[in-house]
Amino acid sequence: MRDEEGRMAADLAAVNGTIYTMDPARPVVRGVAISGGRVVALGDDAEVRALIGPRTEVLDLRGGTAIPGLIDAHVHLVSYGLSLQRVDLTGTRSMSEAVERVRRRAERTPRGYWVIGRGWDRNLWSPPSFPSRTALDAAVPEQPVALGSKDGHALWLNTAALRELGMDAGPSERWRGQVLRDSEGAPTGILLEDAAQEAWRRIDEMAPADLRGAIAEATRAAHRLGVTGVHDCEGGRELAAFLELWREGALGLRVYMMIAKENLDAAVRLGLRTGFGDEWLRIGHLKLFANGSLGSRTADMLDPYEGEPD
Repeated sequence: MRDEEGRMAADLAAVNGTIYTMDPARPVVRGVAISGGRVVALGDDAEVRALIGPRTEVLDLRGGTAIPGLIDAHVHLVSYGLSLQRVDLTGTRSMSEAVERVRRRAERTPRGYWVIGRGWDRNLWSPPSFPSRTALDAAVPEQPVALGSKDGHALWLNTAALRELGMDAGPSERWRGQVLRDSEGAPTGILLEDAAQEAWRRIDEMAPADLRGAIAEATRAAHRLGVTGVHDCEGGRELAAFLELWREGALGLRVYMMIAKENLDAAVRLGLRTGFGDEWLRIGHLKLFANGSLGSRTADMLDPYEGEPD
């Protein structure tokens, strides 16, 4: 912007700080001036104060440190935001601890609504076995429960959820090996990979999520950590939510959106290319993985996983 006399004036001036510029020629300065979302001056306090006008916001850093905004290069931002609204199973040290957290949330959830959570990691449990629907059934027998694993490659369901999803019947060729079953052929409540993703899609239809609210919560959390940009590796519904906020000028983070492999053909038909977009929302690269993950033990390995059959 310009001041009343037509001179260049900054929108924001930060002074009296230790500011790391990432410029080898001038790695640390005392002040920075910003105008129109761009850095227009870096230098000592006098250089920056020369750009202060009557409407400039002046921030005295009082010797504090400032750095350029951080970029998270692999994040599921919407899923993270949703997890802040749901049962957090991160760090649970046993299946019983996870079930107790779910039971407490179910008590506060109206009857007929899904109880949804995420973050369990069986590798932290002893023994590191997959959990079962029967443990959930004992705590939450009537409400459907869906709990995503920490790595996102496994889904833990109770019997009510399996029934709602139509996955409580006998083995299906479509999900061979991805709907785990006990010795009698009944589903254990664990779904892997494509079966898990299909179940999540159906759950989203039955219990629509507040994606805008999730993005807002995740953005606030990112800002508290100094993150101003993300490489998001989610899907079409998440991109649609980002686009809605982008149209309104309400995105609080710069988003580099990867294309999931299941959306690749549609992207090609539309003519989308990496780099399409602007500084706030841009199409990124293709996201795919070969066969699974280490956490859920679905990735192919040369040798069997410890404690697992060949």
